[in-house]
Amino acid sequence: MRIAAIGDIHANHTALTRCLEWIYENNIDGMIFLGDYVTDCPYPQKTVDILRNIPPRYKTWFIKGNREDYLLNYRKDPKGWIYGSKTGNLLYTYENLNSEALDWLSQLPDTLEIDINGCDRIFAVHRPSYYEFLQKEPPLDRLKQTISEMTAPVMLCAHSHVPLVYEQDGRLIVNSGPLGMPNQRITDARFAVLEFTDRWQAEIISLPYDTEAVLVEFETSGLIEKANFWAKGVREILKTGYEYSVECLDELHRLLEIYPHKTEFDEDMWEMAAKNIGLI
Repeated sequence: MRIAAIGDIHANHTALTRCLEWIYENNIDGMIFLGDYVTDCPYPQKTVDILRNIPPRYKTWFIKGNREDYLLNYRKDPKGWIYGSKTGNLLYTYENLNSEALDWLSQLPDTLEIDINGCDRIFAVHRPSYYEFLQKEPPLDRLKQTISEMTAPVMLCAHSHVPLVYEQDGRLIVNSGPLGMPNQRITDARFAVLEFTDRWQAEIISLPYDTEAVLVEFETSGLIEKANFWAKGVREILKTGYEYSVECLDELHRLLEIYPHKTEFDEDMWEMAAKNIGLI
């Protein structure tokens, strides 16, 4: 039994297509998707269409991520988002998903406990309990605590964009890593493959894909104009694997402490932050 675990696609349909090609060629029996399917890259509807049309010979499981929650909450109460660096990316995504796609996302659970053909149970969650905000690498004590709290032998997760395979006391934590939003100076698409013999074991797969095709779409989609410095940061992430958007937001928050009369919606502050971190 071989299962692929995929998370943090972030609307990068080109990277998703490349990984699915690999999966179809490598004797994978099923796929567990771990959330954050959309936002940040252009043409999010393409990603949802791909996910909803995986060949039926593969068993698939899906859970929601925080990005899906953002969109669904906005659907219930559509206010507060405007085009610009702060929320333009989210508004662009929302306006470029059809109602059928949003309905599908709304039906996905937050977590799943999966029993695959009598193999050890797998618990799937988007945000792992060991994660702390802007954490680059999980500290060992947090991993040990998470292991001690697990009710299933295996936990699959995503969210941190840091791939991980950690085993202790017969239990396994696997963070699939970012398929569509690279970091750690690595620009490949990454996901995990789990294989069951007498127990689950896992490895991280790293695949190059046509990054240039995605970069072109930032221009043709209008996303740069609508999400400005956030989208420019994402574009640089895809080129370099360095988290420019997150660094820009961190620098923005630092600047807002100096200029308290300004807000996260002020583009001049985003521009200053972008210059300070070398984004522009």
